Amino acid sequence: MGIKFEEAFLNSPVSGSMNNEPMRKLAHLVLIVATSALMLSILHYLDRFLPHRWAEQSYFLGDSIIALLALGLIKFFIPRRLVMLRIPKFDLKLLFCLFVGLFIFSLNYGGFPLHLVSWRRSIWGIICLLGIGFAEELFSRGFVFNMLRKFGDWRAVWISSAAFGAMHIPYVHIAKANLMNTFIQVSNATAWGVVICGIYLITNSIWPCIIFHAFNDSMMFFEVKQSLPTPPTPGSIWPRLWWDFGSTLFFILIGAGLVYYGLWCEKRRAPNNPLIKEGGLR
Repeated sequence: MGIKFEEAFLNSPVSGSMNNEPMRKLAHLVLIVATSALMLSILHYLDRFLPHRWAEQSYFLGDSIIALLALGLIKFFIPRRLVMLRIPKFDLKLLFCLFVGLFIFSLNYGGFPLHLVSWRRSIWGIICLLGIGFAEELFSRGFVFNMLRKFGDWRAVWISSAAFGAMHIPYVHIAKANLMNTFIQVSNATAWGVVICGIYLITNSIWPCIIFHAFNDSMMFFEVKQSLPTPPTPGSIWPRLWWDFGSTLFFILIGAGLVYYGLWCEKRRAPNNPLIKEGGLR
């Protein structure tokens, strides 16, 4: 339906000067910016319109709305990209991606042993983690990344990952974090975005990305046995920033390698995949 609508629009007198590639790309870029701003607004302001007893579920409810909107955007503008919802083939590539995801998770949270508070809270936590991962991956990788690919694969990786990092600003607000923790959270999420882009390209499926996302968000719902570090003093802020900057750069390098390998895998799948050179609507 989305393709027929776009063809009818571009062939109509109303489209005018938009019936050329530069204007088409500009229109798609404006759409991405507008929808990203809408998603941020939902995450940031939804809790202000909910009853107080639902305040803790505001982020999950916001992501549920985002999931529905993202599905609608993909169905309307790039319906053939819904192939990403297929279960990935269980092969060495999938195992490799799962290994990389667990490796990064162990580097981030290996020093914080997790434990279950209660079965009820644990089940609710798993549902929330999968829901949040599904919504954010569907929008960031499913819609934004695929729409941006007409500007180039690598540009799509960097821009969509930066947008993914920006999506975590509202959560830092909800958690009442300071400016430094906000910067760390956003930069780490941006680096993870590059890694997840690589996983998506390698597996040609959104589901491994959702699992990886849920693992990295698990600290939101599962408590740790040891106490978290105390807030840094002015004299200790720089070592921590250097450490976080180094880990972020390390994850970006891992992600860039995954993206490079994923693009190579796409070329290998090219004879059986008409979307390799599509990069969204053309």
